[in-house]
Amino acid sequence: MTTDPVQLTADFDEVRDITVIGAGPVGMCTAFWAGMREASARVIDSLPELGGQLAALYPEKWIFDVPGHPRVLAKDLVELLRVQALEQFDVPAHLHTTAHTISWEGSGDERVVVLHTDRGELRSRAVVVAGGHGAFEPKKLPGYDMTPWEGRGAHYLVGSKAALAGKRVLIVGGGDSACDWAINLLDTASEIRLVHRREGFRAHELTVGQVLEAADRGDVALHVPFQIKEVHGNGGVERVVLHHSEDE
Repeated sequence: MTTDPVQLTADFDEVRDITVIGAGPVGMCTAFWAGMREASARVIDSLPELGGQLAALYPEKWIFDVPGHPRVLAKDLVELLRVQALEQFDVPAHLHTTAHTISWEGSGDERVVVLHTDRGELRSRAVVVAGGHGAFEPKKLPGYDMTPWEGRGAHYLVGSKAALAGKRVLIVGGGDSACDWAINLLDTASEIRLVHRREGFRAHELTVGQVLEAADRGDVALHVPFQIKEVHGNGGVERVVLHHSEDE
């Protein structure tokens, strides 16, 4: 794997077989299979680190749906993919690099794709887009503006479980991320409350079952269908007032 600035600068003068947009799991797997076919590849990503959402959103969350791994931490999966794909085949990784447009250059067998980025032009014989959901943007709460509390107790991701050790945690949402963290933080937080504006959850059935079992044991307090009405605190979140969704 190449991340050396000098070597990356030189890569702008190279014509590779494949340029992969996205350095998440799919992007790194693409680079791996390119290497297995003896095709030269490079990856680029607008994020400053490899792994896509695995690294940006939940590096310390257990992943259960990767074949061959009963469970694996997201950050460990990223490292395994880095070694398997990028290190094994010495794939340049252009991080903090945003793709803008593509164009064609040359003709016949000499024709190449030019990928225009904010750091220069990258040439290759093909471009594979493995951008997933694209650059991460936090999903704001519907019906309540949490902006004044961002960074003061309100967070859109869990970068480190240790930061929540011994704390009372209120999770808002009903999808995979919300339910996964309700389970993942059982050994970390002193109290977990899960708030969802609807009666049903949208997470995988297995995870929903685990959440309901934790609720039956008293390990997770469920508040459905409820939404945030008010947030109070002196410099940080200290108290949250909920209201029933049917009272809107």
